[in-house]
Amino acid sequence: SVDQAYVQADDDRNMIERSADLMSQELNQANQQLRSSIPDLFLRLALDGTIVDYQAGCLGEGGHSYLAAGDPRGANLWQQLPSQAVERLQAAIYRARQEGTAVAVEHALIRNGHVAFYEARVLRVVDGQAIVIIRNITERKQAESALRASEQQLRQRSQELQSAITALQKAQAQLVQQEKMSSLGQLVAGIAHEINNPLSFILGNLSHLHDY
Repeated sequence: SVDQAYVQADDDRNMIERSADLMSQELNQANQQLRSSIPDLFLRLALDGTIVDYQAGCLGEGGHSYLAAGDPRGANLWQQLPSQAVERLQAAIYRARQEGTAVAVEHALIRNGHVAFYEARVLRVVDGQAIVIIRNITERKQAESALRASEQQLRQRSQELQSAITALQKAQAQLVQQEKMSSLGQLVAGIAHEINNPLSFILGNLSHLHDY
């Protein structure tokens, strides 16, 4: 009975371990799927720009890789990014450290021959390390650019319509003025005709009046 109890306990323990392994594998798969579905790049940076840790997500898909290929841990941002982008990041980290609030900055990088726009949001600075989220905002920038172009076209069309309305109003005023002048001319002609008739009558009868 003791042996059977030990065997049963071993079987139960093995079953629990297999269940735990399966659950752990499922959790890892779910975690990986969740991480791969997040488009943002998470960075933990030292104040000198050294990359302490990172989580890439799927930011690198579509030819818009932010960091150089490979594991960037231990590398410095100056080795990964152009100096202008690094200076913007360090300025944001300094502000977040001084103000104690999240700070966001935008910058552009050339990736695979194309210009990609990124937003770097410094969440907090704790124990000499900064937590930074990098997000690809290229599509948003393109949409904003298209919106600005559309607004410019609308403003141009509005100006053209305003010019057309002004020209139409001028033409209408000219037509009204011409109509007034035409009516005045007809009035003057009518008055002249009414004056001319009695004058002609008088003039035609002066000789007869003289004879009488």
